[in-house]
Amino acid sequence: MESLASMIKDTDTEVNVTPTTLDIPDQSVEQNDNDGTEVINANEQATETSDHEISTTDLSTWFQENHNNFDRVNRVNIQIRGIIANEDLVFSVLDPNGGEDDRGNPKRKLKVWNDAHKFQVLNLDGTDMNVFSNGLVLIHQINDITIKCYGSRSGLHAVFCLTVGENVVPYAYSKMKRKDTSLAIPTPPDRNSIEAIFEAPLNKEDIQILYPQCTKHIDDMETFTDLYNWFIDRQKGIYDINHLLQIDNVIINSIS
Repeated sequence: MESLASMIKDTDTEVNVTPTTLDIPDQSVEQNDNDGTEVINANEQATETSDHEISTTDLSTWFQENHNNFDRVNRVNIQIRGIIANEDLVFSVLDPNGGEDDRGNPKRKLKVWNDAHKFQVLNLDGTDMNVFSNGLVLIHQINDITIKCYGSRSGLHAVFCLTVGENVVPYAYSKMKRKDTSLAIPTPPDRNSIEAIFEAPLNKEDIQILYPQCTKHIDDMETFTDLYNWFIDRQKGIYDINHLLQIDNVIINSIS
């Protein structure tokens, strides 16, 4: 009988794993909208929407068309009896802890996303992608608007960001349910108003309520710019979509 390693072919990286190393999210049962992902105070209804709507496609089709754009996530072709390749996607993802294998190649982890042919994502070119144990992150760009999409078992959580100077600032949040076939782009706020908020004195009391984890560092912050830069550095070391969404939402609430 062929080993799993001989049946899995990574188009970019040699893969050598045993079945016990696969990190497979439990998606075998029908899911509802309550998957534990919370976006505190996300103001979905109050945000004015533009006429521009983005259509959707399934994750399997989207990944086949976009996988060459990504460095961290490689396409893995599987040939296993009984497995339909376009339904259950296997990803080879750079190990966030770094390191190399015995041949000097960067370490990678295998991730599996079940029923990828049913999971709806935005039908836009992807500029970046990452896969975590509890979900995935897809990045899209439309002119000066960046869309960060967090995929969870209940659907897609979209955070819309506006480029203001050198900063990519989250300004609106929308959740797309599985049955949705499109998503409207919320009208971005005025840049001048965002720039004014960045330079204004930081409301330290409110920020600590929204994000208690910053309490130990709050004395080192004077303006919202200080808090924003701290958040950006913090997100670089976070591999959990719930936590990433929490930080994005604090920024959204702070500039609204």
